[in-house]
Amino acid sequence: MAVRNACEFVYTNQYGEPYATSYHLGIKYWRPVLEKLGIRYRVIYQARHTFATLSLLNTADINYVARQLGHSSHQMIFKTYGRIIKQINGEKNELDKFIYA
Repeated sequence: MAVRNACEFVYTNQYGEPYATSYHLGIKYWRPVLEKLGIRYRVIYQARHTFATLSLLNTADINYVARQLGHSSHQMIFKTYGRIIKQINGEKNELDKFIYA
């Protein structure tokens, strides 16, 4: 039977503690995975925006997305992803040419 790490984090350092910064996580896991998948390198932080955008496009609850991103309210979601929310509501914007191409 495999021993599970008691830490709630998915990736931990050799001591079972969470990484203090994303730098080491990026070097050890992120960059190698992107290379194996043939995906151009991008910083880990961009995954946060990808999550938010895809969640909103798939009509996830705005408050849920805000909580997942650590925001205290949905206002930051509207400020940052207002263009996506407009698209969901059927308003035309510059993203239409990429999504419906």
